[in-house]
Amino acid sequence: MDFPFDSFVDQVVGAGWRETADSVAAFLGEHGHLPLSRMGAARDMPADLAAEDRLGRWVSKQREADRHGTLTDPRRAYLKSALGDLWVECAPRDHRWESKAEAVREFIDSTGRKPLTHRLPSSTLPPERAAEDKLGRWLSKQKVASNAGVLPPERAELVLELLAL
Repeated sequence: MDFPFDSFVDQVVGAGWRETADSVAAFLGEHGHLPLSRMGAARDMPADLAAEDRLGRWVSKQREADRHGTLTDPRRAYLKSALGDLWVECAPRDHRWESKAEAVREFIDSTGRKPLTHRLPSSTLPPERAAEDKLGRWLSKQKVASNAGVLPPERAELVLELLAL
């Protein structure tokens, strides 16, 4: 269905991208769930599963772009509009990342120091040390990502804040 503003939307998000997003929304309307990417070669699948696989892979790429902060705001808004609440579920790592950052902050507040990493695997440590080790490893990975410039600016700022505590 074409609307007068479609050409404007196409300029902002891209015509091909919008068409695929609309196909995903149509799939959702018809099947009641987002398309799934399936393991295996599309050429070995029936046509309907191959089409779902193509859309599912596209959704996965959009989720990855959203997690990494490279999905543009207009595209994110279009997906939220087209897919409703299901798009919020597409970026669970945002909540997970924020939860980890909050857990590190709580650890620092309660112990007065940053969490330590241990040389042994977390699974071999006592539970309280394993939890600290996981937080320490997470913080260390975030520091590396921040220094490499791959974290979104607001996350990099929070990591620096945590490291300064």
